[in-house]
Amino acid sequence: MRYDVFGQDVLIAKLIEHHGTVGCVTVSEQFHNFLKKKPFIWDTFDWTEVKNIKIDNSEKLVTLFRVEKIFAIDGSSSEELLEP
Repeated sequence: MRYDVFGQDVLIAKLIEHHGTVGCVTVSEQFHNFLKKKPFIWDTFDWTEVKNIKIDNSEKLVTLFRVEKIFAIDGSSSEELLEP
């Protein structure tokens, strides 16, 4: 017999990783909405909706979001850190 000890959470994480972009932070809609409830953290990021992915063996769709920019307390952004 073969057992799947990981479940749907690991499957979703694997799909998010597969559809992510190298060097970028990609999160699920559920985590994105969780951060909306934390204004101090939420205001630190600039988000872009990337795509919807379908979960295998289910009708569930998960929307992915990517962090485009990170802002510091002083108002500077991650883009400024990358400039030469």
